[in-house]
Amino acid sequence: MQDYDERMAPAKDWQAVLMPYLKNESLFHCPALGEAGWGYGRNRAVTGIDLWRVSSYPAQTIMDFDSAAQAPSFVGGLDDLARPGRHDGMDNLSFLDGHAKAYRPERVTQEMWDFP
Repeated sequence: MQDYDERMAPAKDWQAVLMPYLKNESLFHCPALGEAGWGYGRNRAVTGIDLWRVSSYPAQTIMDFDSAAQAPSFVGGLDDLARPGRHDGMDNLSFLDGHAKAYRPERVTQEMWDFP
C-alpha cells in the first residue's frame, strides 16, 4: 500500500502488482489444484481502496479467497467462492488485517465481502 499512494493494489492485474514483492508465481497456485490451477481471487470490494479505510473492519473483511474461477488476477465476490470447499470442504480466506482462516463455504456471509 505504501508504494501505491496509500491504496490497495488495483483490481486489474493485482497479482502482477504483487510479484515484485513475492518473486514466486507459485504462491498464486492452489496446491489442491496443482500448478495448472490459479485458484485464488481478490475481493472486488477492497481493490483500490484507501489505506485510511482499512482501519474500519480489517479483521472481518475478506481480502483474498479460494476462487471457483481459476484465472490469474481474478476479482470477485461471494458468488465466486469455491463450492464445495477445496480443502476438506473448507475454503481458505485471508482478511485485511493479515490473518487467514478456513471456513465452510456456507458460513461465509455477504457482510464479510462488503467494505463499509
